Amino acid sequence: MKASVGGLRRAFEEKVIPKPGFLITELDVILVPGKPDGRLALSLRPKVLVDAMRVQLAQSIAGGNEISVCEVCGSWFEKGGRGGDAKRSIARFCSDKCRNQFHNERRASK
Repeated sequence: MKASVGGLRRAFEEKVIPKPGFLITELDVILVPGKPDGRLALSLRPKVLVDAMRVQLAQSIAGGNEISVCEVCGSWFEKGGRGGDAKRSIARFCSDKCRNQFHNERRASK
């Protein structure tokens, strides 16, 4: 996944996205019963876990989000985009805990 995120980030930064787009993964697309009113639902089924993770990453990017690294703990987190669980586009930390730790350490060093 790290290679997938890094490759996509470089492609966006260098503006080298090909016209037909990127092939993220191959998956099965299935119509399954499941809607309360009896209609069929569309189900996307990747063959392995890493493919499911790539689909999720692609959906996040298509939604306007980007992946950042927390300045305190080094964890990846989503920021930007519209709605969902993503943090604000200017976020520097993955959680309130990391943000508070950063500011507490900065105050203690003064």
